[in-house]
Amino acid sequence: MIRGMDFGCGAGDATEIMPSRLFRDSWLRRYGDRGWVGVDINSGSVAMAKERIDNGSDLIIADGRQLPFSDGSFEFVHASGALHHMSNYKRGIGEIARVMSPGGMVYIKEVVSDNPLYRIVRRLKRDWRGERVESLFTSDDLMMEMRKYFFVDMKCVSYYWRSLFSDAMEYFWKEPRWSLYYCHIVSKLLSLVRMDKFLCCHIIIKASRR
Repeated sequence: MIRGMDFGCGAGDATEIMPSRLFRDSWLRRYGDRGWVGVDINSGSVAMAKERIDNGSDLIIADGRQLPFSDGSFEFVHASGALHHMSNYKRGIGEIARVMSPGGMVYIKEVVSDNPLYRIVRRLKRDWRGERVESLFTSDDLMMEMRKYFFVDMKCVSYYWRSLFSDAMEYFWKEPRWSLYYCHIVSKLLSLVRMDKFLCCHIIIKASRR
């Protein structure tokens, strides 16, 4: 059994934001090792990832809707911002579940369309750095599909707010660090008044395979 998989690993660049720690980095570059495999459908991204990640992680080209792994191959799967680039995100979730062992843990961070303003912007601009946004879904849509395969502890679900300015800066790789702190603080304040779900732009889900 392989230890873990980064589903949609991208180019191994600054793809991951952890609000609790406020760092921006590639998951595989930070946590990967010889027990990890990163998969991405974009051959150019995988080639760049191989140049940037040298910790022993295996990097392969694969379609997330049809992963080249047998059932129950992984104990842990990380997926950040990959599902909304798939024309059938539900199939992607199903494949993640298929290759996971019972009791295995999944960490998913996804862009969602709960925020009314964000929803409009996403419908108008359907790409992110040249990658087509194929699926638009809300946090409830994603959660409903996840519950078909996983035990989702709501205590391990968090909603993350982003400003349009922050995303515009991130789009050009120029978001300042203070912006991360600002979005983090606003997310916490929205959580206190229970408006975080209604105004969120991202959801973070930690769950275990049934």
